[in-house]
Amino acid sequence: MQDAQAYAYLLNVLAPEHCDPATLNAEDDLERANMVLEHAERMNCKRYLTAEEIVEGSSYLNLAFVAQIFHERSVKDH
Repeated sequence: MQDAQAYAYLLNVLAPEHCDPATLNAEDDLERANMVLEHAERMNCKRYLTAEEIVEGSSYLNLAFVAQIFHERSVKDH
């Protein structure tokens, strides 16, 4: 999770309409994390964490963020 690649793949699968392919190509972890947060924002996900917290690996905040992503997606599907 700390390199934000898992988030990039997750968001690209769950919400490709908000996808920015450059997210997967970003070489800097912090840059990728920022792009992931921008992608999530386009999905109307609230920000529970910062890019720095993703890179630092804050487990509780990362868990809350993943829960919000799945919640937002399930609300859109219904």
